[in-house]
Amino acid sequence: MRPCDVKPHKVVKVTCIDCGGDDRNHDVLREIEIPWEEEEEEEDGGGEEGVNTFQICRCRGCETVRFRVESWDTLILDKDDEPKIFSRIFPEASSSDRLPI
Repeated sequence: MRPCDVKPHKVVKVTCIDCGGDDRNHDVLREIEIPWEEEEEEEDGGGEEGVNTFQICRCRGCETVRFRVESWDTLILDKDDEPKIFSRIFPEASSSDRLPI
């Protein structure tokens, strides 16, 4: 098995500048989740907690590999009171890097 022939365990949508700049299916080759929490010394006894997920992703179209960080915490919620998920892709795509399809 070649090093790039790793069996993926899930698929995510990631912007691929090499395939035209739109969201494309990427295989997650490796993933590490790191939960965290911070205790606060306030009267309510509540604290903040969340998860940072680090992923190595490979485009199913052009096979370019990118690094993705996904994170959420209990302080930023969406309209359904669920934690809002944020993600960043490295290298980051800028509008000038996008190629036509």
